[in-house]
Amino acid sequence: MQISKLIKANIHSLEVAEKILLKITDAQYQVVIEPFSASLGKHFRHITDHYRLLLAGLPQALVEYDERERLKAEEDERLVMIMRLRSICNQLSHMAQNCQNDQSVLVCLAVNEDGDAPSVPSTLSRELVFLQSHNVHHYAIISAILKLQNIEVESGFGTAPSTLKYEYRQQCAP
Repeated sequence: MQISKLIKANIHSLEVAEKILLKITDAQYQVVIEPFSASLGKHFRHITDHYRLLLAGLPQALVEYDERERLKAEEDERLVMIMRLRSICNQLSHMAQNCQNDQSVLVCLAVNEDGDAPSVPSTLSRELVFLQSHNVHHYAIISAILKLQNIEVESGFGTAPSTLKYEYRQQCAP
C-alpha cells in the first residue's frame, strides 16, 4: 500500500510539471535567466534523469544516479520532455499495478567533488521519497525562473508538502 501511494505522489508531481510545460514556449523553456545558471529545460531534464536511472536500476537492484544521460533534446524541446514525462508516468503506473512489496536496492551517488560514490543500501520506497523531495527542490528553482519570466505559477508549486501543511494549519488556527 505504501509503495502505491508513493508512486501516485510521484506521478502527480510529474503531471504538474507537464501542465507547466504545456503553457510555456520553447524559448521560455530554453532561456537562462540571471542569477540562475541553468534553463528550465536543464532542471526538468535533471529531474527525469533521476527517474530514468531509478527505473533502469531496479531490475539489477543497483541505482547509479551519477550515470545521467543529459540528453540535449530534453533540455531544448518541451515536446520531447513532455513525452519523457509521460513515459516515466506510464512506467510508474505499471509499477504501481505490479509492485506489492518494497524492494531493496544499492544506491550510488557522488558525495564530493572527487567523485567518490559509495554504494549504500536503500529501498524503492526510500528512493521514491527522495525523488519526490528532489522534485520539490528543483520546482522551487523552476518557480523562481518562471516568475522572473512573468509566467504565473500555481500556488504551492515548489513548496514542500510539510510547509504547505504547516501554513494551512496556521491559517486554520483560532
